[in-house]
Amino acid sequence: MAERWERAMGTSAAAAVAPPRARRQFGGTPPPPPAGPDGQGGGGGGGNPWLPPRPPWHRRRGILLGAGVVAVIATTVVVDLPQKTTTASDTRQEATVIASINTDLAQCAFAVSEGFKIFKAAQSPSLSAANRARIPALLTDDVAACSFTNQSTFDLANIEVPGTAAGRKIGDAVATLSIWTTSDALGALTEIDKLTTDHPPRGIAAKERRELLTFERYAASDRAKVLADVAAASRDVKHTLKPPTIPVMPIGA
Repeated sequence: MAERWERAMGTSAAAAVAPPRARRQFGGTPPPPPAGPDGQGGGGGGGNPWLPPRPPWHRRRGILLGAGVVAVIATTVVVDLPQKTTTASDTRQEATVIASINTDLAQCAFAVSEGFKIFKAAQSPSLSAANRARIPALLTDDVAACSFTNQSTFDLANIEVPGTAAGRKIGDAVATLSIWTTSDALGALTEIDKLTTDHPPRGIAAKERRELLTFERYAASDRAKVLADVAAASRDVKHTLKPPTIPVMPIGA
């Protein structure tokens, strides 16, 4: 079973001890890590990218959301001075910004897709003990990918957008995506981690599943907001802009 699982998922036995963003996956190749300020890969400028033990507040969307909003307000740069530009030039600028969004979003998006695959696999009674033992380290990595300890997630909140009408709508999408990553995705992955690795009693597990469902619904709502903002920007530039690639969280997984 272990060999079949590793071949199907593209993983290796060394994955459980590999550092974040320099490792395996459950079904695809993760994007390469960004360089930190010290020129090395990793999210914190050479610091430990693995999350410390999570205190209870880490699970609460209100606090996660508040932290995300504060970070967005503090770091998102919107060049809102009046600008004269042609429609063609504006279209190119918005497309370039969306490409940057995809680059910075990729690691968290990958972590979300992988996290739900792990959650599904963990519920199978046929999963081998060896593969099950690797799950906590994989989920720790995935949780970290959607937090501000990850350089790409931090960079997402620092994306600059043009000061045009379309640019301001893309800026709204960037702000919502920062909430999607550091609140919705982080919260959902945290609940998956608890359900999968802690094996809580029945009553507590039911509560964790309700909280996971809540994060899934918030994620769906925020994803819809991003798509709507990009669609509005498309109308401004009179050209269809391809929206960022945001994975869909299964509702009620």
